[in-house]
Amino acid sequence: MYQPLPVTLHYCRGLGTSLVHPVVTPRFVPTCSPELLASLGVLAQRYSCHIQSHISESLDNDAFVAQLHPEVCKCVLHPAACQ
Repeated sequence: MYQPLPVTLHYCRGLGTSLVHPVVTPRFVPTCSPELLASLGVLAQRYSCHIQSHISESLDNDAFVAQLHPEVCKCVLHPAACQ
């Protein structure tokens, strides 16, 4: 059953464990528009949520996502490049 976001956040945060956190999850970055990603970022910031995504399952997917979002993938796929 669908619950409004604040209800879900309150439920997750009320569980009393550090193991469960509310998370904003754009499932697969290449299928998300820049507007959707920006809106999800606003929600995550407004409600202090973590963000996670399924970037890729192969090197070809890595290259495709890096082509679409080089500003993010540089640090995610090649962390040494951001140190």
